[in-house]
Amino acid sequence: MIGFFFVVIIIAFLNSLSNARNTIAQTPPMGWMSWELFRCNIDCSDKTKCISEWMYKDQADVLHAEGYKEAGYLGVHMDDCWEANTRDPNTNELYANTTRFPSGLAELGKYIHNKGLKFGLYTDEGAYTCGGYQGSQHNEELDAQTFAKWGVDYIKVDGCTSNLTYLKEGYKKMGQALELSGRDIEYSCSYPAYMTTTEDKKPFYEFIMDGCNEWRNWWDIECKWDSLSSIIDYFGNASHILAPFAGPGHWHDPDMLIIGGNCITNIEEETQMAIWSIMAAPLIMGNDLRKVTTDSKEILLNKAAIAVNQDPLGQMGVRIVNKDNNYDTQIWYRNLFNGDIAVAFY
Repeated sequence: MIGFFFVVIIIAFLNSLSNARNTIAQTPPMGWMSWELFRCNIDCSDKTKCISEWMYKDQADVLHAEGYKEAGYLGVHMDDCWEANTRDPNTNELYANTTRFPSGLAELGKYIHNKGLKFGLYTDEGAYTCGGYQGSQHNEELDAQTFAKWGVDYIKVDGCTSNLTYLKEGYKKMGQALELSGRDIEYSCSYPAYMTTTEDKKPFYEFIMDGCNEWRNWWDIECKWDSLSSIIDYFGNASHILAPFAGPGHWHDPDMLIIGGNCITNIEEETQMAIWSIMAAPLIMGNDLRKVTTDSKEILLNKAAIAVNQDPLGQMGVRIVNKDNNYDTQIWYRNLFNGDIAVAFY
C-alpha cells in the first residue's frame, strides 16, 4: 500500500508541474491530418491530391462547412513534405516549397484561422524529415519562433533521421523553445514511438516535463483492419500502465482515425470511434473530407462518443480482462467528470 500511495503522490506532483508549464490541450485534440491518404505526394498535376495549399484549403473548407467544426474538429494538420529542400540562405529559417505553397504558410495559416480553425504543422527532430526535407535538429529555438510567426497552433515533431541520444535532448529543447515562442502551440511528440523498450520502461514523466501535449507510443496506423485491431490490442495490453500518465494537457496518441478512408467496414469504424473515445485519444481524422460517406460521417460526428472523448476529467479508459482471459471479448471503461462511467464492449 505504501508503494501505491507513493506512486499516486508522484503522479499528482507531476500533474501540478505540467499544468504550471503548459495548460493547453486540456482535452484531446480533434481535427484532420494529411498523412494517412496523401503521404508525400508532391505531383501537383492534380492540385486537389498533392501536398499543396490548394489541398489544405479544400480540407479546411469542408471542416468548416459540413458540421465537423461544430462537433469539435478544429485542427487542419499538415504533415511532412511541405518544406523547401533548403533553409533560407539569409535567415536560416524553414520555408515552404514555393511552387506548391505560392502564398506561403503565414497566408495559409490566416486562411485556416479565418474559418475559425487551428493551423497544424510538422517538423522532425533530425537534420531531415522522414520525407528527406529540412528538419529542426539544432534549430529548435529559431524554428519555434518561425512557427509562432506563421500562426501555428499545433506542431507534430517526428524523429525519423535522428538517434535516441539526440531525441532525448532535442524534444526537451523544442518544448522549451515552443514555450518561449510567445504563442500557445500544442506539442505532439513522436519520441516514444522510436523507443524500443516496452511501455512500462518509457519515461512518461520526462515527456510531460518536456511540454509534450500528446505523444505517439507505437507504430503508424495503416488504412486496414489488421493495423487498427493490432493497435487496439497493444494499447489494451498496456492500458493500466498508460492510464496514470494521461490527462488534461498530456495524452497518449494511438494515431489517426481511419474512419471515412474507405478502407474498413462501418462496424470497424464504429469500433475505432468507441475505443479511441474510451482511451481519451486525440481524434484526428486521416481521411479525405471531400469523399467521406454519409455513414462514416455519422460515426465521426457521434455526439455521445465525442462527449466521452472530450470529458473534462480526462481519465484514460482501461481494458478489463474477463476471468477466462478471453481477449476476443473485451470490456473497456473510464470514469467521467459527473460521476458516470463510460463502457465499451468490444
